[in-house]
Amino acid sequence: MGLINTPVGVMLPQIALYTAFGVFWMRSFLRSAPQALIEAARIDGASSLRILISVLLPPARPAILTLATLYFIWSWNEFLLALVILQSPEVQTAPTGLGLFVGERLFDVPGLSTGAIIISIPTLVLYVILNRKIISGILQGAVKG
Repeated sequence: MGLINTPVGVMLPQIALYTAFGVFWMRSFLRSAPQALIEAARIDGASSLRILISVLLPPARPAILTLATLYFIWSWNEFLLALVILQSPEVQTAPTGLGLFVGERLFDVPGLSTGAIIISIPTLVLYVILNRKIISGILQGAVKG
């Protein structure tokens, strides 16, 4: 199918893996929305799409942001799938590139440590910037009931 050594070859399996979790996550959040609010929008003549866009999505922003952040972190840290599909040294993800520091019998510990720190910086920065939204998105479904 021509997916070896292509970004699409890595993206398609990840989409298949993460979609089920995303559907479960958003379904559980949207089911906890107040039914009175949805019924009021229906009485006002809103279509299903308008209810989704105007009534359900604005309060779901923290949940969507949390889900997007989790997707980014999981995709950024993907190692095994990228190792199998991306066989050329020119086309690699950061974690698989870090694997180049490991040899058969010896490995460069300072280089490996430095590479691991550099690779973890984007996820750490993203979490530091969005940590309050992520925590509120995780807790939103937990306190409703």
